[in-house]
Amino acid sequence: HLPPPFGLKTEHEKKIQLRRASDIRARKDGKSRILYIDSSLPNPKQGSGYGRAFDNLLMLAELGHMVTLATVEPNSDSWCDKSCRTELSQSGIELVIPENVTAWESVLQPRAGLYEVVIVSRPATFARVRDVLANTFQESPFAVVYDSEALMFRRDELLRQYVVEGIKFPGARDLMKNSKLWDLALYSQRKAEVALLTMTDVVVTVADSESEQVRELTQPNPVTTFSIGHTTNPKLSVTEFSDRGGILFVGAFHDEMYYNGDAIWYFLGNIYPLVLEDTHAPIRLTIAGHLIPQMLRDIVNNHPTISDYVTFLESPADLNALYDKARVFIAPHLYAAGIQFKLSEAFSQGIPVVMSGLSAKSFGLSASDGVGCIGENDSSFAKCVLSVHNSESVWKAKQRNGLDFIRKTHHRGTVSNTWSEVIESAMLKVKPWEQCITTCNDHKLNNNWCRDECFIDLKMSEHAILEGKAPSRPTSECNEGEELYKSKHSDVTDAIQKGLISSAFDHWISDGSAEGRSYFCYDTVDEKKYSQKVVRTSAVVMSGLSAKSFGLSASDGVGCIGEDDSSFAKCVLSVHNSESVWETKQRNGFDFIRRTHHRGILLNAWAEVIVSAMLKIKPWEQCNTICDDLDNLLEMAGESKHYCAEGEEFYHWKYPDVANAVRRGEYKSGFAHFNEQKGKYRYTCNSAVLDLWKAKCRDGCYKYIEMRKHAILVGKASPKPTSKCNEGEELYNFQHSDVADAIKMGDSLSAFDHWKRYGIAEGRSYFCYDT
Repeated sequence: HLPPPFGLKTEHEKKIQLRRASDIRARKDGKSRILYIDSSLPNPKQGSGYGRAFDNLLMLAELGHMVTLATVEPNSDSWCDKSCRTELSQSGIELVIPENVTAWESVLQPRAGLYEVVIVSRPATFARVRDVLANTFQESPFAVVYDSEALMFRRDELLRQYVVEGIKFPGARDLMKNSKLWDLALYSQRKAEVALLTMTDVVVTVADSESEQVRELTQPNPVTTFSIGHTTNPKLSVTEFSDRGGILFVGAFHDEMYYNGDAIWYFLGNIYPLVLEDTHAPIRLTIAGHLIPQMLRDIVNNHPTISDYVTFLESPADLNALYDKARVFIAPHLYAAGIQFKLSEAFSQGIPVVMSGLSAKSFGLSASDGVGCIGENDSSFAKCVLSVHNSESVWKAKQRNGLDFIRKTHHRGTVSNTWSEVIESAMLKVKPWEQCITTCNDHKLNNNWCRDECFIDLKMSEHAILEGKAPSRPTSECNEGEELYKSKHSDVTDAIQKGLISSAFDHWISDGSAEGRSYFCYDTVDEKKYSQKVVRTSAVVMSGLSAKSFGLSASDGVGCIGEDDSSFAKCVLSVHNSESVWETKQRNGFDFIRRTHHRGILLNAWAEVIVSAMLKIKPWEQCNTICDDLDNLLEMAGESKHYCAEGEEFYHWKYPDVANAVRRGEYKSGFAHFNEQKGKYRYTCNSAVLDLWKAKCRDGCYKYIEMRKHAILVGKASPKPTSKCNEGEELYNFQHSDVADAIKMGDSLSAFDHWKRYGIAEGRSYFCYDT
């Protein structure tokens, strides 16, 4: 039983205790009371990460925790119907849904103090509820878990990068009209998302790569992170290779070209024609999805090379039938965030996947894994499609590897265990705060005083949810916000033209914020910091020496190389005055950076360095092990009572300091030293031990690997001057004006004096002719 509520001081505390007592789920030992906040009810059919959220909620409930799902948006049957809601509630999940868009605060506030862990899903949701959570936290602490879903700003930054490089994605068509506004939006978006990351106890991401980025973004106090992707089980289709055909692309479009529309647009224009050129019989392409934009249909209809072979399927009722018919599933995305559930689903359905390098990286896959086929560029992507589609052996191998990948990485039990670790980690944060409240209540102490004293000791008042400052939100419309919002969201422009809403700001306040859309104004951005942070890309003109240091030549087309004054000037003029030259140089520069400055490449190089170094030291370690074992043999053989030539050689080898002492005449022999130092050293004339030493240690090991000839021993450093010289004084003073001043002021006697006291440690050099 729980303690009775009647002795509690405030009506709110009594209500919370009654609520706990009335809920049988709250009585499970070792389980947590969890409030899960999302923008809307997670209907898996809606895509956009809601399928993952749905699975996460069910797993938390299956683990025995008391779970309440609260949304900041009201629900409609068109979004999540009765069957959708029933599956959640029958799993023991309480649903708390506001009646309208402004009611969610009043729904949550009466529950302050009921929960130990609050999980907030998606950045837009967190931004909306942060202030309410902060106020609630001061009354009754809880651990904050932020399920970021994906680092959305990274997706948009990649889009901007590709547009700068020359790929004019339709999804960014309106954004390209005002690059300054676009940069403002990117900066503000990054700032807002990073601020949210710093306000939490635990961050959950969908991929290890994003967890690593989160830890880097939250330095110097990296937040605790866990990676939780999708769960699905292999569903091997019985449809054989010969009964299948064609390429399949699946995506939620929502009547926009952004993201999925841009991905298939790029494939249609740059890769699909290559596929059709290199195959005898045309390979058909099916594009299936929710609200496919008319622009995409028009692009296909106006492209005579491909129009006859492309089929559009709007909102198909059963994707399984499509997975059963197609031979190849494609994910040609050049910009994305998180991981794509559509790939997990395709792998699990037994359809081999051809994916971009970016999509593969999000899953931690490389070509050597053999899971799917990775197209790093247009040509290799087309070859992947042809190889997987036309070769039954390749197709079966890719199918088998994809199913194995799903079994290993998407198993529900594995993901459920990770959620247990997340909650356990969160509970460790909140436990001391709960103890404060319990102690105060048990001792009937002044609650406010006790709580404050206890919390101050625990530094609860410094919790990130209170300390972190959410980026300012616009309070009224602004010209730049209107222009940017309408350029990103064509549906809003249409609604304004039809008189359904008065402005973009009006839409953002009523719907856009909840949908994860952003509205920015200059006065809510620190323009000084903004101007410093926005990266301005440029083409490079460099000298021959600078180019050589990067291993570049004119034929590489990376930058423009001026070998002399005249050619350098021509380079500057050519790059500065010709847009086509500038764009080419800029694009080639980006490609060069990707190929040569990628962190993964550098990590692999360091791995090779360490492996190479370890190969050098392994034989020496082996020698040491063999020779160390001789001590055990010497002890077993016992001490020798007489001098012998081989014993002397062994003794001098084993104890080099003794050999030096014998050479100096301090001892007549090693045996004489041994007799004087009884018990500390070992001298032997045992032929078995000495034969083993010569075969395995002295000759067989060290002589063979020539350890005694290692460069660190053989190499001879240049001799250093031992006293001052005229040329040294003149050169040192000439190189270091501060030293000349110090000598004049009497702080140093000479340049040589300064070098000995300070210069060597500072890396300065002093030279004399005789050295």
